[in-house]
Parts: sequence; structure tokens; C-alpha cells
Amino acid sequence: MGTEGHDLVPYESFLEKTRQSSSVSLHAGFLSRTYARQLMKEGETAALQSARLWLPPNTTQLQGNEFHYNLFESMITGRNLAEDAPSDTFRGIFQAQLLKDVAMAHRINTIIEGHPDDRFLVLAGNGHVSHYQGVPERVLAQHPDLIPQSCLIVSRVWNETTLLSEATAAQIVSSSSYENAADYILAYQETRTEEAVKKDVAEMYNQVGDTAHLEGNLMRARAILKYLEYTDDDIAVAGRDAYNYQGVGNPHKHAQIQPGERVLDVGCGLGVDSFIAAHRTGPHGQVIGIDLSHSEVEHANRRAQSREMKHLEFIVADMEHIPLPDASVDVIVSNGAFCLAPNKKKAFAELFRVLRPGGRISICTSTLRSHQLPEGVQWPLCMEMFIVKDQLGPLCAELGFENIVVDDSNSKMVYELPEETGTLNPDRHRVHGNNPAFRHLEEINE
Repeated sequence: MGTEGHDLVPYESFLEKTRQSSSVSLHAGFLSRTYARQLMKEGETAALQSARLWLPPNTTQLQGNEFHYNLFESMITGRNLAEDAPSDTFRGIFQAQLLKDVAMAHRINTIIEGHPDDRFLVLAGNGHVSHYQGVPERVLAQHPDLIPQSCLIVSRVWNETTLLSEATAAQIVSSSSYENAADYILAYQETRTEEAVKKDVAEMYNQVGDTAHLEGNLMRARAILKYLEYTDDDIAVAGRDAYNYQGVGNPHKHAQIQPGERVLDVGCGLGVDSFIAAHRTGPHGQVIGIDLSHSEVEHANRRAQSREMKHLEFIVADMEHIPLPDASVDVIVSNGAFCLAPNKKKAFAELFRVLRPGGRISICTSTLRSHQLPEGVQWPLCMEMFIVKDQLGPLCAELGFENIVVDDSNSKMVYELPEETGTLNPDRHRVHGNNPAFRHLEEINE
């Protein structure tokens, strides 16, 4: 790693070290998020009882050391691990982390005991293994004889054109929370197919859907909707679902949905814009929401049933393969989903296919002002797929759309919320959260 007590070795050299073992076995410990959610809702005793088959016998409590909590909290908040003390805000969530650590370590220990002559490669996230906390802490405590034979690796994407030098590795380590976190850094280049991108997107938003039932900050959500020029009637329709709003703009301004129309909401997420669209069509219209995320679609359908909106349904589908006939919808809205479409042309062509002649689309999406993002900075997956704003009009015209308007009149990325709107619920999952790798985005406002 380029720091005292650590090494930087080429990947080929690392592979050679693994080949020297008589056998290499890969095992992945898994514990359903169900038990973690139960722990947060019902407490430690109930969760341990439900998850007893995954845990060591007679497990009666979850114990973690203070350094592990310090590390865990810093990964959530972006706080420098070596500076200041952690807040107590995430103590409850930390217990859920420990539950998964204990279960995974127990599974690994069981396998090791059954294969005493084998060597093992354990794959887990940084939160489970960094600084030998979590899983390795428990495995090595039970098998201290393995300590001199073990090493710990953290991975990092390295998409630069030059090779990762020892000096650069040291700089990476010292500028992040990884200092002394492991014995090696595995630097790798990442290339994604369009299908892999869609899978990553679905996984990210499935996590959002898993916590969508938790109470959010309704005052804050309503302030954002008001800023984006949603009407008072729209905000009233959104109701308590407003805190599950996920858009980047207001597609209803230009969609002008009328009673009785058939509307398609592409990338509907948790359904807020679909609820507003269904209110505008009335019971004689129809609204269909599609999204890649199974958990978000499930949540949106539950909310539609609770609202008794029988003319609204949500289905899991890809915007590049919409399960509707040609020329079958009057209006298409989308709010933020096209940010994540890896093939913009194919997606817009599919919209053109299902839209009836004379129909309307209103798409809100974030765009780039130049043809590429600045180099040397890590960008979220969605931003890597943003389209250049000046390409939108010509692309749509090429596909056959007419009367194309690109409205960037309300395009600021940062809105100063009133102080009284309060804070976010830390138990609700957000896609980027407080990832320190993306802190530079706070300086961008257009």
C-alpha cells in the first residue's frame, strides 16, 4: 500500500501467492436484510431469536468494539476516521451491521473447521472487513493460529491510463479512510456493459425501496416540490408519499395530463409522480408505472392499493423494452430515470414506439454542459451516463419527435431549504448518502 508495514505488489504477484496454496475455496456468508430490519423495529432479542440458525449457539447479545463503530460511522458520514469523535446517531444501525458480521463469521468458522487443510478467500464489503474489524476480527479470534497465515486486501477502482505506482497508492491511502486498513490494495479497472449498468441501478434502488416504508421528512419534501413548481393540488395528492419523491424536475408542467388519458411513467420509482398523474387522469384514465427496481415497484403497488387507485398499476420493466403495444399511450412522463439510461437513443426510440401519433412526452433529466466530465475525480454512476444537453434536441428529432423544447429554466442542482425543514431520517437508505467520494458534488450548482 505504500505505507509503513504494508506492501504494494502487482496483481500477477498476488495471484502467484494464492497458487502456492494446496487449494483455494471461496465462500460467501449471507444474512437476509430481513433480520437487520427486524432488529431495528423489534429489538435485539427478537432479531437474534429469528436469526438463530445463522448465529453461533447461545448468542444472546451483539457486541462490537468502539473502534469498529468509529470506522462504521465514518463510512456513513464521510468524517475523517482520525479526526474528531463519532456521533451516536448510527448506534442502532451499527447493531444491524454486527448482526450480519456475526452471522458471516460463524458461517466461515464452520467451513474452516470442516476443512482444516484448506486455505480460504473471503469476499465481503469494506464495512465488514476494513482494519480487521467485523468478520476477520471474529474469525481470527476463534482461529488465532491463522493470524500469521492471513492477509487482508481492500479494492479500489483505478481507471486512470497510467499504472498505479507505490507513491500514488500511498497518496490514495492517506487521502481516504483506508490508512492501515489492510495489507494490500487491489487496484482494478472497471468496464461495464449496458446490462451490467442496469443491474447496478436496480440493486441500488432496491435498497432504497427496502426502507421506503420508514417515515421521512415530510416538511422538507414539500419544500422541494414547491421549489420545483408542483402545484398545491399536486403536493396535496402526493400526501405522505412526498418524502419518497425521487425526481430532478417537474414533468407535469409540460405534460398537461387530461382526464381519461392513458399515461406511462417511465422509471416511476416509488410512484409519487404516478399518483399525481393518476389524480389528473381521473378514474376513467389509466396510469402505468415501470421501473427496474423490484422493491420500489412493490412499494408503489402497495401504496396504490392503499390509495384505492384502481386505474394505476406498477410493473417491473426496462425502458428499452416496454411491455406495451405500439401507439398505445397518450402521454409519457419520466422524472430522473433517463439520467440512468445507458443507451439514450434506444430508450427514446422505445418511447416513440409506444406513443400514439399526436401524443406527448415530458422528460426531466440531468444533463452535461460539455462532452465529458472532468478527469481525476470520481463521479456517481448516474453522472457517468448523463447526456450532453445540446444533444437532446437533435437525438429526439432524428427519431421522429416534433415540437421539441428543452427547458432549462429551473435547472439549479442545489436549493437552500428553509432551516425549519429539519434533517433526514438516517435509517432511510439514500443512493449516494454521505459518500465522501462524492463530496465534491456539493460545489456544483448547474
